[in-house]
Amino acid sequence: MAGLTFHAAGSLRSIGSFKLRSLLRIQGLPTPAFPLILAHDDLGPDLATIWSNAETSPLSPVNEECIDIATSNGQGRVFTVRAAVLRASCDYFNTILQFPEPDSTRVCVEEDAETWESLIAVLEVMDDTTFNFGQSLISSLAAAAMKYEMESTFLCLRRETELQLSNPLWQYALATRFGWETLALAAGTASLDYPIELTPEIVTHLGISHLAQLMNHRQRRIDAFLHEINDGGRFKQENEARCPQKHNYNRTKQRTHDTAWPLLKRSMTVSIMQKPSGTEVLRDMQAVNAVKNARCPHGELLYRWESIERRIFNVVSALPPFDI
Repeated sequence: MAGLTFHAAGSLRSIGSFKLRSLLRIQGLPTPAFPLILAHDDLGPDLATIWSNAETSPLSPVNEECIDIATSNGQGRVFTVRAAVLRASCDYFNTILQFPEPDSTRVCVEEDAETWESLIAVLEVMDDTTFNFGQSLISSLAAAAMKYEMESTFLCLRRETELQLSNPLWQYALATRFGWETLALAAGTASLDYPIELTPEIVTHLGISHLAQLMNHRQRRIDAFLHEINDGGRFKQENEARCPQKHNYNRTKQRTHDTAWPLLKRSMTVSIMQKPSGTEVLRDMQAVNAVKNARCPHGELLYRWESIERRIFNVVSALPPFDI
């Protein structure tokens, strides 16, 4: 069980000092002369109380002029932060700390030690650009920050999620969970080329509806692209593969049995199915060069590559955008 405890800043063994002065300035709070402490003590598994005076606190003596708040847990770890800082950054605890005793003498929280330690670390580096938090921890931190109405911390974690560029599926999972619509749109678009099948654990973080939304969006783009490059689209001339000039007796353009364009279509089909963004549909240079150099039986170039390339670019640009 975890809880909150009032204590003096110097009453525990110091193993570090918080850098909260920038946050205090932002909130218009006085900057303390004493260090803010991250401390460890063996306080037992049952400490889950806000101690409000020296008579009830196991951490006495308490200096009433610089009382801090310590969050503790059953593992015997204590993480301290000034009461003024917690009041300013957390509406939930600000409200609780205003209650008269005994209502404010016992507050239980469900989060584990790592989450509480990391939440305080967010405050510690509030003016930095990044945190060294993994994606799973960011998820639990954001959930706790939202639960306890830590608005500034919640916004910082949103910013940190935006920087998790290496895995847009994680971004999308967190953004949909916490209602970050703009980020969800950007992450959903960026995830087009990310292999969901190689990240089975992401399914546990995405609701079925959001996972289906991602998969449906990919399929819509694939279907739209394949429609365009096949008979129903804007590549009729290439699909018919006729000679550019009228060489036969009835003065019609003769069909050829060219294999270059079908080869490129197969290559583009595989590419769009693997990466529905469409940015790599022309990655197979062997197939591209085959189309560029294909000739009819009379020795003339069979295709106009510049026109093909431009139309493919236009098709990709017009594929359905991600929507939530």
